Amino acid sequence: RACVKASYNKITAEIEYRTSKGISLGIDPETEHVYTYEKLKELKEEGLLEDETAEDEPSIKPEDFEMTRKKIQELRRMLNQIVTFQHTAKNRMIQHTKISDHSNSKMKWDSFLVSILFISITLFQFYIIQRWFANTSILGR
Repeated sequence: RACVKASYNKITAEIEYRTSKGISLGIDPETEHVYTYEKLKELKEEGLLEDETAEDEPSIKPEDFEMTRKKIQELRRMLNQIVTFQHTAKNRMIQHTKISDHSNSKMKWDSFLVSILFISITLFQFYIIQRWFANTSILGR
């Protein structure tokens, strides 16, 4: 279920629809929302790493394997954070671009109207001055 409403400005909403099967996968304790697909992928990869053991490969020491597993989990978490930050930055950049384009077009239109107003006032002043001098005998006419 989703409810998105904008009072004054246009907004961009990103909504993921899921079946009841997707909701049954759990709730993220950090956000208290249904897990995102990225978080589910991260949890699945961590589960796969937990299933691996050093016994599968006799040439690896168990302590080396554990340290490697922890480092890989840390790298995956950091990678997922980077991807999330990039996605957020991309959305922010798109929004800023839209706002800039709107401001730019509004400024162009305002500039055009002000130019027309100044030209109109200048032409009106020429007309008034011409009429004023046409009705006086200061110029020797």
